[in-house]
Amino acid sequence: MFRQHGRSIGRRAARALAAGLVLPALSLLASACGTGKAPAGRPAGAVEIQLKEFAIEPKVVSAGAGEITLTARNVGSTEHNLVLEQGDRSVAEIPVVGVGKAESVQVKLGPGTYALVCTLPGHRDAGMVATLTVQ
Repeated sequence: MFRQHGRSIGRRAARALAAGLVLPALSLLASACGTGKAPAGRPAGAVEIQLKEFAIEPKVVSAGAGEITLTARNVGSTEHNLVLEQGDRSVAEIPVVGVGKAESVQVKLGPGTYALVCTLPGHRDAGMVATLTVQ
């Protein structure tokens, strides 16, 4: 009877140990799969770029079609603006982004290729151009 009782305790301990290892592993696996949503604090269609003399970084960005929040952060030493263009048409604009500041605009975009440009005199020609691809 003692042996049988000992074996029974051993099985219980093994089951408890297995449950203690398997359940957290499954939980970790499930959380790694995610929900497909953006992390809290950043909208699913968020695009952030940096403006500086005389560049827009990154040079190429992408986003999904739909409502997009475009944020321009000025890390340069002079004011910039940001215009979103498709062909010769202005789609959205952030008029002025002060030094050390960030400004945002929300815009609904369909699939296509858009230009991000600073239209202050001479800035576009100096290289302040980037590409946004919407899929």
